Parts: sequence; structure tokens; C-alpha cells
Amino acid sequence: MPRQKLNIIDEPQPLTRSVIKLQGNFDGPFFVGAEGGTQDYICGNCSQLLAARIWSGSIIYVVVECPKCHHFNDFAYTKPTNLPIQQIQLTTGTFFFASSSPVRLGHQIEGMSKSLMPSGMALSKIQVAKYLIDNGITQPLTRDVVLALIRKNNNSALDLDLSELDLRGIDLSNLDLSGVILKNSNLNAYTDGIKIIPSNLNNSLVSHADMQGVHLNAATIISANFTSANLRNSHITGADVRSANFFEADLTNADLSGANLEATNFTLCQMKNICLTQSRIVQSTMLANAVWGPQYKLGNKNKSIPRDTSEYAYRQLKIWHQNAGLYDLVGEFHFREWASRREIQLSILSVELKTKRIGAIFGCLSQIIPLYIAESLCGYGERWRRIVFWDAVIITLFAVSYFIWSPILNKSFVNALLYSGGSFTTLGFNLQNTIPSWARFAGLTEAFAGIFLNSLFLITFIRKWTR
Repeated sequence: MPRQKLNIIDEPQPLTRSVIKLQGNFDGPFFVGAEGGTQDYICGNCSQLLAARIWSGSIIYVVVECPKCHHFNDFAYTKPTNLPIQQIQLTTGTFFFASSSPVRLGHQIEGMSKSLMPSGMALSKIQVAKYLIDNGITQPLTRDVVLALIRKNNNSALDLDLSELDLRGIDLSNLDLSGVILKNSNLNAYTDGIKIIPSNLNNSLVSHADMQGVHLNAATIISANFTSANLRNSHITGADVRSANFFEADLTNADLSGANLEATNFTLCQMKNICLTQSRIVQSTMLANAVWGPQYKLGNKNKSIPRDTSEYAYRQLKIWHQNAGLYDLVGEFHFREWASRREIQLSILSVELKTKRIGAIFGCLSQIIPLYIAESLCGYGERWRRIVFWDAVIITLFAVSYFIWSPILNKSFVNALLYSGGSFTTLGFNLQNTIPSWARFAGLTEAFAGIFLNSLFLITFIRKWTR
């Protein structure tokens, strides 16, 4: 079974973290999972087993003291294997275990972190600048410098002001940056391609920061403030983004697949070609006035994710806007939902063509062709202008055929157009008894097409304006 070393930290000050110690002759492990657990957790100093058969993300923000070397090990945030169905939250303080605590699949044990620094005593922007000057530190800052600033800030990132600093390419993986201030900072990941993956940005202020291309995969970003931040091409997959504020932020081409977007604010946020596959979108998600781009099309960064998840994302957006009363956008996302379904069938067809299974190929075609017809004729019931276009095309084509091949109409295109329009609308069908038989049958065919398209137009038009 895979073994993962925990991060060694200094002994937390009293009542700042959830700390667990062993008592008596019991020497661990602290936690034991059931059969099927994915990995063991060991001391980052002496490799003593501290937790056995544990699922990823089942224990977070908990500090344990190794019974062998007495170093303190931190269970940092990791993305849960399964969505937790029961959460056990520990308060700050010290707990003593005399036996192993069982951990079940779907349960999550979460510790708490609290700074004892009085309000207003955190390192300000001026104090941070003075520290950098006094120690001869140049920018861009490194991970070690940020860790030193956190230690100087009473071992907490709460209210630590790193505004307007150059943090390009820094590695912030597995750090607890809860409450950090990164206003106007430069975290552009394109400088040298290093990924920036903070594990916790809860309540952080990151407004107006340049975070283009930043990697925040599986990060905890609860209540973080990204107002007007540049997050183009960023990767925020699987992140917990509950109650975060992306007001006027730029998320163009960003990847938020699998993210929890409960109560997240996207008001006036640029979301062109954003990827939302498998994301959690609920009614508390604030999507009003989000800018989706002219085609309202979502991106799909991860080609391994099935395309039907894109269809589900469009359906979630359609339901959200319907409940919010934004009916114009309901139509746009309804159209995209069905277009995504057509793309799914096309991808299946491409696979079946390689296998050369005739029955499966015809089965795919039987679903693709009606979808193509529905999209071309009426945009899946959302594009009434397309029906008007096809009405005009059919009337004109039949009028041209009557004009060329029916001399009874006196070689007058106006007469041919009138006859074609009368047949199409079924208002003047068969008025001229002297026309050839083929023209009568053509008119009959045109009348059937007219009945169908006119009915489709009425349904689409009424649905569009009375939704």
C-alpha cells in the first residue's frame, strides 16, 4: 500500500490547532481505515506509521505528535476520494488517544486552525516590505521566504499582507494560506511554467491579482476574494470554491471542472470558454450578469472527461437561469445542451466507424441525422429565424422550378412566386386548374412542407416570447 510522508511543522501554540497525542503505552496508529483504504500516512521525520488504510481527504487540518520522535505532523488538505457524507470537526486544543480511531469511507475528520494574534497585529504590507529589505531578499519571492513570513506572522497566514509582491512561478503546494492578502500581487504561472497549487486559500483577499495560468487544483478557496483578478487559462479543477467572490474577474478559458461552486459569486465575471464539466452548480451560485461570450459555449480542457458531462453542465446552467427568470439565457443553454448531445453521438460514431460494426453505425446515424435536421431547421426550438429562412428558401426554389418548367404560368416569375407562396401556405393551392400535373403534385408536396414549417414556426416563436 502506498505510504505518504506528512509535513513536519513546529509545535502549534495552545488553542491554535487541533492537536492529537497518544497516552499510556499505546504507540499508534492514530487512525485506522477499513478494507479498501488507499494509503498509509507516516511521520515525515522517522517514518512511524500514524494512520493506516486511509482514503484521500478523510483527515484534513489535523496535527498529530509522533509517539516515536515527538515531531508534529500536519494532515494538509487533499481532495476527498468520495464526497463526504458525514463530517467530524475537531475544535482547537489537544486530544489524547489511548487507542486507534476508526475511519470509514465517506467520513471526514477536519481539524481547526485559529490564530492567537490580536486584531491588527498581523504583518502589514509595510512590515513585510521592511522584512524583505532588512534581510536583503529580492523578488520574485520563493517558497522559503513565504514560509518565513508565515512563521513571523505567528505561524498563520491570517491577514498576512503580501499585496503587490512578485510571486511569479512560486511553489505554494500544500500550504495553509487561509486569510492571506494577495491584492495586486503577480502570481502569473507563465513565467517559468511552475505550478502554483495552494491547498487552502480560505477567506483570502486576492483582488486585482495577476494569476493567469495559475494552478489551484483541489485547493480549498472558501470565501476567497478574487475581485477583478486575472485568472485567464487558470486550472481550478476539483477545488472547493464555496462562497468565493469572482466579481468582475477574468476566467476566460479557465478550467473549473469538478469544482464546488455553491454560493460562489460570478457577477460580471468573464467566463468565455470556461470549463464547468462535473462542477457543482446550485441555485445559490450567483451567475447573474456573467459574461459567457457571444456563443455561450463551454470549454472542455480534459479530453478524458466524457462529453456527456458537458451536456449535463449546460443542463445545470439552463435550470439555474430558468429558476432565476433569465429566459433568454435559458434558450441559449438549451440550444447548447442539444448541440452537445449531437457532439456526443458524433464521437460515438467515429468510434463505431473504426470498429466497422454496421448495426451500431446505423444506430448512431439514426440519432445524429434527426439532431442535425432539428438544429438546421429551428435550432432545437430556439432559433425561429432559421425557420423563416427555410420558408423563404423552399418558396423560392419551388417558384424557380415553376417558372422554368411550367409555361402555363406565362413565364412570369411573379406568377410562379405567387403560386409557390399560395401552395406553401395552403391558401391558394389548386387555384390554377390549367397547370401541369407535375406542378400540382409539387404544390401538394410544398403544401405539406408548409404546414410542417409553419406549425414549427408558431411553436418556436410562441415558446420564445412567452417562456
